[in-house]
Amino acid sequence: MGATYRTLIEPEPPEPVRAAYRLEREAERRVEHRLTSLAEEGALPPGDRTRNVRFLLTILNGLSFECALSTRESVLLTETETLNAAVDHVLSTSPHHPSGRLSRGPNQPLLCTGSPR
Repeated sequence: MGATYRTLIEPEPPEPVRAAYRLEREAERRVEHRLTSLAEEGALPPGDRTRNVRFLLTILNGLSFECALSTRESVLLTETETLNAAVDHVLSTSPHHPSGRLSRGPNQPLLCTGSPR
């Protein structure tokens, strides 16, 4: 427990921990922005998106760990399938869209913005 406390709770975390927190906040900002855009397009209801942001960040964090620990050459296909399932789940909870789903082509990501890794 001592190492966990020193790493995560200590009053002045070291720079690598502060950098990780900045990355997490940026990921949260980007997901929130994309969900806001989807709400403006009518694909999601307006209002608080905290639950969906946390859900999608949990998926993204899990995929990051899987990628970092993976012994396989490429996990791109499974990552894409997982992200699509997560986005489909978020969209399927929307009463503002017929059948709750947003139609899209296979090469039109809903969540991912920016350059691939």
